[in-house]
Amino acid sequence: MKSKLICIIMVIAFQAHFNMAV
Repeated sequence: MKSKLICIIMVIAFQAHFNMAV
């Protein structure tokens, strides 16, 4: 459960960073 939550947070953070770069 914790691993899944961390995974989701990592994906959201990555998408936010990618959108900011673009």
